[in-house]
Amino acid sequence: MNVIRQKHHSTPIHIIDHDHRFVSMQHLDGFFKLRDQIDYRALPAQANQNVLHMLYRDWKSFFAALADYKAHPDKYEAIPHIPRYADKDGYKPLIFTNQICKLRKDKHGWYVKFPKAVLQAGCVRDRYDLGKMDLHEQKLKEVRLIPNGDTIKLEIVCEIEIKEPTITIHEATRVTGIDIGVDNLMAIAFTSGHHPVLIKGNEIKAVNQYYNKQIAHYRSLLRTGKKDSKGIHQTKRMKRISEKRNRRVKDILHKASRKIINLCVEEGIEVIVVGNNAGWKKRIHMGKKNNQTFVQIPFRTLIEMIKYKGEAAGIRVVVCEEAIQSKASSIDEDQIPVYGNDVAHTFTGKRIKRGLYRSKWHSNECRYQWSKQYHTKSISMYARARAME
Repeated sequence: MNVIRQKHHSTPIHIIDHDHRFVSMQHLDGFFKLRDQIDYRALPAQANQNVLHMLYRDWKSFFAALADYKAHPDKYEAIPHIPRYADKDGYKPLIFTNQICKLRKDKHGWYVKFPKAVLQAGCVRDRYDLGKMDLHEQKLKEVRLIPNGDTIKLEIVCEIEIKEPTITIHEATRVTGIDIGVDNLMAIAFTSGHHPVLIKGNEIKAVNQYYNKQIAHYRSLLRTGKKDSKGIHQTKRMKRISEKRNRRVKDILHKASRKIINLCVEEGIEVIVVGNNAGWKKRIHMGKKNNQTFVQIPFRTLIEMIKYKGEAAGIRVVVCEEAIQSKASSIDEDQIPVYGNDVAHTFTGKRIKRGLYRSKWHSNECRYQWSKQYHTKSISMYARARAME
């Protein structure tokens, strides 16, 4: 231990004892440097430290989740599992910081310049061309190499300037409400006077349907003449089919979320309210076909895309629960409780059936006025968002 302190005197390293049971990141880094570990030295500086950082973060998160589970077991469905061992024949993510990896441009366009250590590792080139991608005003933060089946995915992380919202939710007058679904991927309503917009979910449903058909075909061929407990359950071809499906779905969600954000910017929208139910894909009972259609659409990914793109445009994005909105009347300003709470709540009106709601003001003299009202979920969602603040 004294040798480590002398060699790396600027790095604080504590002794492992009863008070310090968890090895620190500095301790790990100093130990690998002292041992002159061959794999550690083979990686460029900072890249090897990032590998240790990811390992340290995984274990630290595990112990934090385990402690939280003991204090609040109702928040978890099962005991947090210990991080798994890495596959001996597999790959792990590798992160290059902006100090060892650069963004440069020549007559062919932008490209990523990797450190020379990649050539020593056997790579043919130390650059990756980005084609027509425009990165003129982007500030590079890091470059990630993510193993993805038989391929490696390159992720470029750039820092962008975010426009801070100038008003709060209570002060907002131009609001957009988004209701997420299956047949209609998104139903969008505006308080700015713009007509409601529907983004159909047929394209994602078609992609998933074709994917399920292909996987079922190859899986049936794979299982022919074998018992359920024997044989490979996924081939390289099936992995490629899955990766292609994931790319297509992600591309559809990117285009849909970008279309909505651009429309909100044109309308001067100040707040976007998105409805979401926690755990809505678990223990659902809508039939085999409907369950498969619903579960295979990554709604959380879509919401995250809307959030970061909206925040980059200076639009505040609020995600709120919409579990029992169909029982509440936005015109009567009903309060919307959180689903699962033990507090009993009564509503002023009644949901007769889908598409028909009877308010407490259902007399003959009010029907004409009610016929002029356009009821959307966005009003109720906005009321919930204001209550959350």
